[in-house]
Amino acid sequence: MDVNAIFDGDISPDEFGQWLSQFPPSDQPFAEKLARHFRYYSLRRTNVALRRLYVQVLEAAGVPEDRLRFIPVGYVAKSGSVIAYYFRKQNKLKEDRFLSSNHVAVLEHDTSLVPVLIDDFIGSGHQSLQVVNELRAAARGLQGRVIIAAIVGLESGIELLRRDPGIFPISADVVENGDLPFAEPSPIFPEPSDRQAALEALTKYGQRLYPQHPLGYARSQGLIGFFYSTPNNTLPIF
Repeated sequence: MDVNAIFDGDISPDEFGQWLSQFPPSDQPFAEKLARHFRYYSLRRTNVALRRLYVQVLEAAGVPEDRLRFIPVGYVAKSGSVIAYYFRKQNKLKEDRFLSSNHVAVLEHDTSLVPVLIDDFIGSGHQSLQVVNELRAAARGLQGRVIIAAIVGLESGIELLRRDPGIFPISADVVENGDLPFAEPSPIFPEPSDRQAALEALTKYGQRLYPQHPLGYARSQGLIGFFYSTPNNTLPIF
């Protein structure tokens, strides 16, 4: 197993071995298989994805670049603000193209502007939907679509957002439903007996680490992490 390739050099083989050694020998094969399929976004990989994401936003918006207004998801300490910073730097965008949640009223007065919510991850889609509704409430009279742009998104969450005709979700990378660890068939545990044993083991650990959501928020089964944080949709052992 090439730990350096999976984690882009940010986690050493020794550090990975220490993590793996926390599991009893019977559960270590499950943990190692999951780690082989982990999507880790180092700073380098994040920057590459953000450049691709901007190209996708431009294609989807269908308006001149100066008509786009980027809004970080969440307050200052949330990951959306972190990603918005790197998004701006990687794509060489001016600061005046970005709006804080306190200044979205400008969208009411200029209907040519297209709001683009910037985030790192679309999970279940519920939080993203809530953010859009908050934006609509803050900028009353907001017309047209709202673009949600994320580095990576779960297919199920993206599908949920698309049910709202006013929301256009975009992600540089998509985790399809069939890629999840406990999908049927599973790309990680193709044998039903192995899949069931792994599910029981992961549920056991998850109930200790994140009792409300032992398989990640909304049972997302995520295998995603960023160099600065890990979404709560990810399996809690990570």
